[in-house]
Formats: sequence, structure tokens, C-alpha cells
Amino acid sequence: MLEKYMRDSAFIEVNLGDVRNETEMEYLVSVFVKFNALHEEVEKVEKFLNFKEKLIDALSKEALYIGMRIEDGWSEFYFYSKESKGIEQKVASIFSGSGYLYETSVTKDPKWNFYYETLFPTDLEMYLIYSKKIVLQMLAEGDDLSKSRLVEHYVSFDTASQKDRFLKNVEMIGFRFKDDVDNKELAHAVAIEKEHALDQDSLEKNISALLELVKKDHGHYELWSAPLVQ
Repeated sequence: MLEKYMRDSAFIEVNLGDVRNETEMEYLVSVFVKFNALHEEVEKVEKFLNFKEKLIDALSKEALYIGMRIEDGWSEFYFYSKESKGIEQKVASIFSGSGYLYETSVTKDPKWNFYYETLFPTDLEMYLIYSKKIVLQMLAEGDDLSKSRLVEHYVSFDTASQKDRFLKNVEMIGFRFKDDVDNKELAHAVAIEKEHALDQDSLEKNISALLELVKKDHGHYELWSAPLVQ
């Protein structure tokens, strides 16, 4: 499962499938290509994306694709492999005659530090990825995300005291308690509400503020819901 998001000025695509079970793959294979897929012409980008799929398919027997980054005019592709021998030669054969300027690096990374520290989303980034799926559905219904509306956010806690402390503090960042959530799978869950827009900046600002408070009381953020703007 590939997910895409932005971190600062970098576009990131990350494989969030069952890749973490591949414990025997301890070599990080990095392929850097001089091509800014965010700013090139559509025709050139389509050609490059086809080449990307060719690269992933050609290396699939030797290496697992874990993601890519686009930053500063370079498209960076990352894989993990069980072996390091022969990988760079295989990459060279794929790029032969392609016309793309590239560099290859193979380093040992048995704990997958690069994957977790550089590609894997933070908690906030993960919630924004989930939020984007909801937002796209709302856009398909003709919603105007820039318009404020009453948004419900859901939080759960392990104990009642944690929930009570959170509810006292959450008022300081503009949220108010709406009601308790009756859900057998979520202990001490509550719905809180605040009027705000659903564009990227508004969602990031409000979810980030909530996460900071939720983590202080060891709670769990359970996303949000909102009505369409009429």
C-alpha cells in the first residue's frame, strides 16, 4: 500500500504494506535520478513514471521497493535487499540508454533506520494522510473546504481520570466537550468539537494541537467527522 504526503519541501511516497516483516532484507539500495517530477512537463513526467515502474519491476526479484522522495531536483528511489552483490550492476543495466543521470548507493541498514526515520510518516503526518481520504470524498460532493463548520474530533483514553484531565485542558485550545462516545472497542471515548475549516493548514493546525494534549494524557486520537457545507 503506497501512501503519498509532503514533508516540508519534499514529496514522499512510502510503502506501508507488510514490508516491516521482511527482516532478512538488511541492505538499503538508493537510486538517485536527476529529474524533478514535480516541475517537469506532463509528457516528460508520464514517461518518467513509466520508467519508475520499469525500475521497480526489474529489481523486484532482488529488492523490495519501500518508497521515494522528490527534493531539490532529484527523484530518490529506495529499496531493501537481502544481498548487495550485483545490485549496482543490475541498476546500471536498467538505466543503460535511458538518458537519465543517476547515482546508486548500497549500504547496510539491518534495523531499517532509514525507512523509519526518513520515509515513515510521523503520527501527525499519518492522521493527515487519513484525513485526506475523507476530504477527497467531501470534495467529490462539491464541498468548499475553506469554509468553517462545526467539526467533531474523537479521542479515547484508558482511564476516566485521563479523560477528565484532557477535557479540562482542551478548552484552552478552543475545543469543547460534546458528549461521550458509546463504543465497546474504545474505552472512555469522547467527542469534542470546534468550528474550523478543512483545508490542509486548518487540519494540520488543529490535529497537531490535539495530539499534543492527547499524548500528555496517554490517549488515542480517533480522527474526525464534519458535515458538508451547504
